[in-house]
Amino acid sequence: MNEIEGKDDLNTGPLSLDAWLFMISISSYMLVRTVYSTFFGLGVLTILCMAYLTLDVISRLWTRRSALFVLLKLMVIVIGACFLMLVPAAEQMACRQVQGRQLCAQDGLIQTEEAVRMLLQGRNPYTEDYFGTPLETAPFPIYPSPALYHLAYLPFTFLVHVPFAYPIWRSGGWYDGRVVYIVCLLLGLPIVASMAVRATRRLALVTALGLNLPLLTFTADGRNDILGLFCVLVSVFLASRGHRSLSMVMMALGCASKQTVWFALPFYVLYLLRGDISVRSVGRLARQVWPFLLTLAVVVGPFLLWDFRSFVDDTVLYLTGQLPTSYPLWGMGFGTLLRMLGLVISETSYVPFWIPQLILGLPVLGLLMVYQTRHNGLRAFWFGYAALQMVLGYFSRIFQDNYLIIIFTAFSFAFLSEDAPVASVAEAVQ
Repeated sequence: MNEIEGKDDLNTGPLSLDAWLFMISISSYMLVRTVYSTFFGLGVLTILCMAYLTLDVISRLWTRRSALFVLLKLMVIVIGACFLMLVPAAEQMACRQVQGRQLCAQDGLIQTEEAVRMLLQGRNPYTEDYFGTPLETAPFPIYPSPALYHLAYLPFTFLVHVPFAYPIWRSGGWYDGRVVYIVCLLLGLPIVASMAVRATRRLALVTALGLNLPLLTFTADGRNDILGLFCVLVSVFLASRGHRSLSMVMMALGCASKQTVWFALPFYVLYLLRGDISVRSVGRLARQVWPFLLTLAVVVGPFLLWDFRSFVDDTVLYLTGQLPTSYPLWGMGFGTLLRMLGLVISETSYVPFWIPQLILGLPVLGLLMVYQTRHNGLRAFWFGYAALQMVLGYFSRIFQDNYLIIIFTAFSFAFLSEDAPVASVAEAVQ
């Protein structure tokens, strides 16, 4: 991590930006009644806070060793991230191993693992239902769970587990898919640090991802949102260093894992254009887009050919309420508000959410793209991705807490990241 040269207007007080964010992040854990509310957990968190504050104060007094203190701060953040995520994950994995695969895990993780089993047995995860699997007895507010009929996740969500699960199951071992998500989050820490120039912002970015209470909690629980975010992070990182082809491959993998990643595409295209939206520049980019299309074809194509109708039913119609077994109106979005006001009779009713999405989404998209055209860079990319996802996500059938935390995380990246000078970017692209 490079030492910072220059001043940051958010870092002029007695407490640096990264130290303030560290304290806020840690304090949120003290309100959660888990292992962290025990004397041991609170003791560890208190020690981490004291250590970080001490390093922050000393680094301001002993500026000649600032690089050393940046490294020590980073170590404290990583230790905190590992403790706050690995402890509950290990508890839940141990609980699951003892009590059964249907317990101590989010239902999406259970279904993903079963999809991997089906695929390895030569069965189509989109054609099959999930009755008779651990998902059937997993806790869910209603029975039968709509997930027993449909697999909403796109192929890369379960394909990414195959290289890890297959050899373990083949040898008779025990596999828990949340390990992949934990690795994604930990690998994302150095990548997110690269999105800023000054050390205090780099540390703040690592904190925003590594000490993110809801995101770490969801990851430890087995939710897969970090997978799509990780693909976007790596894609933008590669693009910023001129590796367009590899960047497009990673963005395609993100789009092949989470439907919400699709909202990043218009801003990703503008980011690749680097502010040059001339016909010549757009045409050149269109000729270079083949790695994205090829990756999508390789990952998604086989399932489209295998059973096109089942794939569309599961990944599109199921989520938009157009099937008898569609996912119910759920979460904290506009659909729930309609139910509370009595404007929708049943949680299974079809609501044409595409109408408010079109009416509100198009103007918002236009404004965000105009803004990015004028201020192109990482900050505009993350802001556009977060804002569009929030608008379209709210006016959708399903808008859950894990969607919202990815949006807030993207907003924090937009606030904390720094764009490289235009000259260096141009040199990297060349």
